[in-house]
Amino acid sequence: MGGIFNKGMAKSSPNSIQQYKQLTAEIKSGKFRPVYFLMGDEPFYIDRLSDLIEQSVLTDAEKSFNQTILYGRDVTTSQIVGTCKRFPMMSKYQLVVVKEAQSLKDTESLIPYFENPMESTVVVFCWKSDKVDKRTKFYKVISSQLVFESNAIPDYEIVRWIGDYIAERGLKATPKAVQLLADHLGSDLAKITNEIDKILINKPNGEINEDDIEKYVGISKDFNLWELQNALANKNLKKAMQIANHFANDPSEKSIIPVLAGLYAFYARLFSVLHEQDKSIGSLKQKYGLFNLSAQNDVTAAMRSYSIGHVENCMKTLLDFDLMSKGVKSPSISEPQMLRELMVRLLG
Repeated sequence: MGGIFNKGMAKSSPNSIQQYKQLTAEIKSGKFRPVYFLMGDEPFYIDRLSDLIEQSVLTDAEKSFNQTILYGRDVTTSQIVGTCKRFPMMSKYQLVVVKEAQSLKDTESLIPYFENPMESTVVVFCWKSDKVDKRTKFYKVISSQLVFESNAIPDYEIVRWIGDYIAERGLKATPKAVQLLADHLGSDLAKITNEIDKILINKPNGEINEDDIEKYVGISKDFNLWELQNALANKNLKKAMQIANHFANDPSEKSIIPVLAGLYAFYARLFSVLHEQDKSIGSLKQKYGLFNLSAQNDVTAAMRSYSIGHVENCMKTLLDFDLMSKGVKSPSISEPQMLRELMVRLLG
């Protein structure tokens, strides 16, 4: 994960979620830094922090004269510096937000300002996608101010992240409901939070379950990637074929490409688990993200059902089908046929 570095404070623990919470609390308390440099390939935290700063530094009445939004592709660094050096009007602060800062040219010319920023200006740089080269003088200088690095959440942490997000809003969700969201929405945090917030609007109290996911998000509680993994873990060909047929009859719901990716991740994890000396759930739980009983049961069942050699063959099969799905070494076979054939090959 990333880190927050700022003048007078030691480097904190390399956990951007923890640091995000720390920085959010600081901003809400009314403590503002003259420079916020928000960078990384996960835009969710950058957008959230930038929005919070915009909401917190100035009142609505003060924003008319003291808030400036700039875009890196449309502005020069000298214009940014000139704007930052202005004094606020009838306000303690002025706020300058530079969006798409990764598009800026000649960033070295910002160094003198970073070395001596205006205390009456709060400037926010939203540097998305690309990271600043940490070997450069530019990075070393901005590190004397506040730098927040927002890295993408690893796929194996998404289930826990969703559970924590729901818990922060004072609700609970069943493990299956959380897993359905993770399987269907991937690691796009903005998309995940939008769907969860939609559920919370419709169900502000009680426990979120798989019926709620089906009703408000549109994910089938019976025919989904998690249920397919469960069928494969237990070598239940009938159930696997039912789910494959459901996907095949409604390809807009689940095309073969994300199915292949999800199943490959499932077998890759199983391959690693089978090589562990200590195969107890207590030992595997933290290492492999087995934070709910259903995931633990699937892994336990799969360990009984598969040998290492069988798992290797399954992974090779998935790679073959991945090439077929992309038109490489592909006979004239439709995606529905491919899904059905895949189930037979995996459980054959």
